[in-house]
Amino acid sequence: MAAMGSLITSFPNRGASTHFGMAADAEYLYSFHYDVGAGYPIVVLRKANGVFVRSLQIPLPDWQRQYFRGVGYDGDGSVGLGYLYLDNYSSRFVAKLRIANGKLVSTWGWVGGTYRYGLCCESDKTRPGTLKGFYQNNFDGTWWRSDKDGSLISSWRLPYSNFAYDLAWDYVNGLIWYANYSTLWVFGTTPAGSIKESWRLEAGVSAPYGVAYYERRLYVSTSGGSPDEYVWVYDCPVSTVGIKPASLGKVKALFE
Repeated sequence: MAAMGSLITSFPNRGASTHFGMAADAEYLYSFHYDVGAGYPIVVLRKANGVFVRSLQIPLPDWQRQYFRGVGYDGDGSVGLGYLYLDNYSSRFVAKLRIANGKLVSTWGWVGGTYRYGLCCESDKTRPGTLKGFYQNNFDGTWWRSDKDGSLISSWRLPYSNFAYDLAWDYVNGLIWYANYSTLWVFGTTPAGSIKESWRLEAGVSAPYGVAYYERRLYVSTSGGSPDEYVWVYDCPVSTVGIKPASLGKVKALFE
């Protein structure tokens, strides 16, 4: 078994426009594509190799679609089924979208905080009916936890979470993953706000926006640098997670 954070593979994301939030089920990646001409779709890729499957249109007007950033998945892992939750930072609401047909199921608004960018669903994505709620964040380091109806439970500040555009819930290790846009590090934090894992993204890339987790794999989408518009797949085995002191020192140095 590879170590936590070991790079497994990588492949191009579809298109030349910026990709923001991302989610995953048993076979597919769902990547929000900031493509004006295409109407801001969700691009569906095979998560094994990045092969394009289809585009999923969000049934909302363009002036709302363009402001989605965080993307979360809830379901039992069934291929092409389940739901996507999309975080609109401008209009301040979360949209629930049925993957199978792209139908807008519901929306709920949030109160508190100027913007909320990242989003992940706290659920076991291999089992139905396990959704407990949502985590959201802004890239100023503020985080929010809501129940499954969207009602706020708590909020807090987390160090090293500046410039995080998307979140991914690791239901195996009980971690929330995100990539720091500024430092290009990937972090895994507990729901209590303690950083437990971290590693540096590949040299040359930039703009890590989307992150997704499914079955011991973390997917990070970068939208800048060389290579541009790529998905990087990392190993996240079952482990007694714990950041190494030497690694933590490197992380601290980035913010001093």
